Amino acid sequence: MVFNPRITEDHEFQQTKDSRLKRTMNLYRPYGLFEGIFDDENTEKLRIAIKGVGKMDKEYNFDPKSIDWKDYLMNVHFPGLINSSALKFLLLITRRTT
Repeated sequence: MVFNPRITEDHEFQQTKDSRLKRTMNLYRPYGLFEGIFDDENTEKLRIAIKGVGKMDKEYNFDPKSIDWKDYLMNVHFPGLINSSALKFLLLITRRTT
């Protein structure tokens, strides 16, 4: 039986993409299924304690309420993941064609 090398190559490439997707899903599964509640009581106490203390208030502003989480996820976190994956994808393609 003779196989078309291009079909075999495409199949291997698809398997690699599927494998990457499965790894990403496994990486994020705990976050998606996590039912715990995070307590930031001590962080809030520290933030209040340094409020108005010289430049510390602005330099060390770590009030999670001041973060635009949607903006962060959509414009920083996810694009970073995509760019990282795209870079790996390009490297994979480069290896395939050389």
